[in-house]
Amino acid sequence: MKKKFYYAIAQSDDIDSSDAANDVVDRCIFQLQGRKASAGLIYMGITIDHQAVLDIIHERLGDIELIGCTTDGEFSSETGYIQDSILLMLFCSDEIDFISGSIDISNSNPESIKTEICTSLGETGKKPRLGILLTDGFTLNGEDSLEIISSVFNDEVPFFGGVAADKWRKTGTNQFLGNDVLDDMAVYLLFCGNFDYSFATGTGWTPVGDYGIITNSEKNVVKEINNQPAIEFYRYLLGKSAVPAIDVPMAVYDENDSLMFLRTTVLDDIGKDGSVTFFASMPRGYKVRLTVVDRNAIIDGVKAAATGALNKFPRGKQPSIAVCFSCTARRALLGLRTEEECTAAQSILGESVIVFGFYTYGEFSPRLDTMKTRFHNETFVCLLLE
Repeated sequence: MKKKFYYAIAQSDDIDSSDAANDVVDRCIFQLQGRKASAGLIYMGITIDHQAVLDIIHERLGDIELIGCTTDGEFSSETGYIQDSILLMLFCSDEIDFISGSIDISNSNPESIKTEICTSLGETGKKPRLGILLTDGFTLNGEDSLEIISSVFNDEVPFFGGVAADKWRKTGTNQFLGNDVLDDMAVYLLFCGNFDYSFATGTGWTPVGDYGIITNSEKNVVKEINNQPAIEFYRYLLGKSAVPAIDVPMAVYDENDSLMFLRTTVLDDIGKDGSVTFFASMPRGYKVRLTVVDRNAIIDGVKAAATGALNKFPRGKQPSIAVCFSCTARRALLGLRTEEECTAAQSILGESVIVFGFYTYGEFSPRLDTMKTRFHNETFVCLLLE
């Protein structure tokens, strides 16, 4: 049976950006065996000469639908987990069309974005089946970027991806589109046509204590839970000196008590009124619980995501690639055990499946029950493609 996709992947941590770029391109070209790349994803460390790398890729591969971003670490089945590397994946297909583009999230106009995308879709004649979204997290939070592009498709196209990172420097990230180095932007890659995919998410965090209801909040600042200052919800369970921390995120539930996502805090940010600031919205009426974790459970979360995605893949078919997104908080908590995330995913998926991912400031993935894409924290997302 003819394959829908052909892939090539290469990773390099050569100290010279140009040498590293030529290295990954050489190896990808070899793997493609004469096929022409149609699209690609590229992740790079914050210290790399991004423009030099993109110039080399453009010169050698031509004008392909390429997107990417800076990270807090890259991982793949080829090399495992590395920081400050170049990780490139190329896609080839005679049946799937790819459309890439950008969104200026500081001055967004959903209607103009919709017009641009619809024009491109009209040229292919194929419906988008899923998209990859990579976005800045400083100008607006990642959730805002997601809402913009989801509104274009009325929440009918699932998006996967993450927020660009800068190794906790918090000075600014970059996004990549074709040969351009961008900032304050979101970039997307649409996969148009008919192909098989599956996905699942995992965390490892365990909810503890009683449920609470957010009774007063403003955007991402929770002022009250159960009509008490938000910090008291932490201190009731964790003690009077407790402060918000990345290892104790909130689990957020819908009206049916089904987990929607984890939401983490801006470190130690407690307002004078006892309010707690999170990385994305926490509307009134949401039901929440605190969660706890250890390093073994974080790795178990990866295995759960990989197992869930594999079990959902169409029966009798085998995925070829796992496009993964993991939270930088997971990497920080794992420390020297960070490399075990990639190894754990590979152990479940098997050696024939290519693992390709990066550490983000927040993750995008739908819920299985509604397919509405959500913004997650401290989550491992596993997307399998045929």
